[in-house]
Amino acid sequence: MDAVAGLIKVFADDTNIYSSVVYEQQHKDLQADLDRLCDWSRKWKLSFNASKCKVMHFGQNNNLSRYTMLDNEDDYVQVNPVTEEKDLGITFEPNLKFDKHITSFNHTSLVGILTTVWSPYLKKDIKRIEKIQRRATKLVPSIKMLSYVERLRALGLPTLEYRRDRYDMIQVYKALHGIDDIKWQNMFELSTNSTRGHPWKLSKKRCNSTQRLHSFSQRIIDQWNSLSTVTVCAESVNIFKNHINVEHWNWKKFNPT
Repeated sequence: MDAVAGLIKVFADDTNIYSSVVYEQQHKDLQADLDRLCDWSRKWKLSFNASKCKVMHFGQNNNLSRYTMLDNEDDYVQVNPVTEEKDLGITFEPNLKFDKHITSFNHTSLVGILTTVWSPYLKKDIKRIEKIQRRATKLVPSIKMLSYVERLRALGLPTLEYRRDRYDMIQVYKALHGIDDIKWQNMFELSTNSTRGHPWKLSKKRCNSTQRLHSFSQRIIDQWNSLSTVTVCAESVNIFKNHINVEHWNWKKFNPT
């Protein structure tokens, strides 16, 4: 797979390939990557099931290019285009708003899984998710008559919105300090303004879409830059978490009024 030019990720028996396709040559390059993947899979007797392979197009100006793969009969078949796909438990859609994924929480309590990927930014979605914890805290008989804020305080719980923001900060720390195997340079850019803030201060980039503005690499910048030097330079993840607690970071979301 070293010959593949696009970004490729393999987990269990799933293989994903990502590529930016704006120009015709980029379309040809991605098709060439698919051909190389097919060659590799045949060499190692791990053939892809072409009928189950799918393509999802992202971006408002996407030209929805067609792609093909060899099936087990050595015939070229079109890779099926889809507008919804679940990957590692997250439902993706071309607009990257994760509306269907958030709606799925009506039937599950797994609201804290991989939030760095799908964290909502619309108020209606934030409130919709928070209602899950509102209902859960009412199940405690001794405090069910209290307000939601009072129930949280009685249980020592933060809001789900605070938890998502905190997970974001922990993920940034782990990426920048090399704890997770992430090429953070592809997501973040260190600020050249060293006169203010901590040494891990990040610079903001111009965003041309709302989805980009609220994506992980962009939404975390202001919150991350607001942390103290002693926090971002913590020697371990646990120390980092403790420092966040001590400096009451984002306290309004933890303990709303």
